[in-house]
Amino acid sequence: MSSSLESILTGTVTVSADDAGGSRLLCSIIKHIDKTFLFSLTNTSLPIFSHVFPNIQSFGLSDCLLTSHVLLCSTSWSSTHELKAITQFNDAGKTTIVVLDHWVNYAERLTYMASFVNPSFLVVCDELAHSLALKQFPNSKILLHSNPIFKYFSSLRLDSSAFSNPTRISTSSGQVLNTLLFISQPIKNLSSKLGLTSDHPSFDEVQCLHYGLRNIKLINSDITHVIIRLHPLDVQTTYSQTFQEFSNFTFELSSGHTLEQDLRRSSLVFGIDSTALVLAALAGRPTYSSIPPGGRNCSLPHHFIRKLSDHISY
Repeated sequence: MSSSLESILTGTVTVSADDAGGSRLLCSIIKHIDKTFLFSLTNTSLPIFSHVFPNIQSFGLSDCLLTSHVLLCSTSWSSTHELKAITQFNDAGKTTIVVLDHWVNYAERLTYMASFVNPSFLVVCDELAHSLALKQFPNSKILLHSNPIFKYFSSLRLDSSAFSNPTRISTSSGQVLNTLLFISQPIKNLSSKLGLTSDHPSFDEVQCLHYGLRNIKLINSDITHVIIRLHPLDVQTTYSQTFQEFSNFTFELSSGHTLEQDLRRSSLVFGIDSTALVLAALAGRPTYSSIPPGGRNCSLPHHFIRKLSDHISY
């Protein structure tokens, strides 16, 4: 009989996370599970968990290790927080469960000090990720668990024609929405932080936005306003030059809004290859990766994430 996630969460469970997307997925999963949880979080993940669990307390990994039977964690591209947790719980002979919230860089996300951390179980939350994980980790125990976030965004149905060829989106009153939502990622900041050299991408987040803005009229001629949704690791001043260079648009840094709220205020979504692009497309908004020509391909394997460079010239 195959295992389920609930069946292997025995005793007290430590939840550890740093990655923002992984944190949101973990929150959506554990809020429906009746278990005793301890939390070991970071400055990035704590606000996300606090929104779901208002009275949450975060503890050091060593404290959690003393009283927990199981570790449940996300993965991160920019931090070793989860990797250290997996290593410590593995060394103590305890069960380690890693939830993968993406579709790329699995091996890199599970490598610490040049070694694969080898968790007890890998958990994926959609069929595509399940297929990819089975191919990459044929000897690992891999569980397929439902994705509450995917289910919710798919239910929004903001625009039923988003998967065809929309150019104009209207509200129920007939008003045309004139807003682009750009979902940012801290490419420049992370590349520098991680010391990437030969693998450094030939573009950054600012170039991706600029490429989109130069060509947006060919996709939707109504766009005059741009909402920039910053990543938690983004620098607030990243796009200051953009505001001056593209003065024909009005700009807004999203603040205090959920992704759903930003999607409802926009008619078109550009980004790079964040998981949030998948959520935007599932919700029904036309969604494009605006990586410019010459940059690497969008890493998202989903057919409904369009490549802006396939539709226009530079």
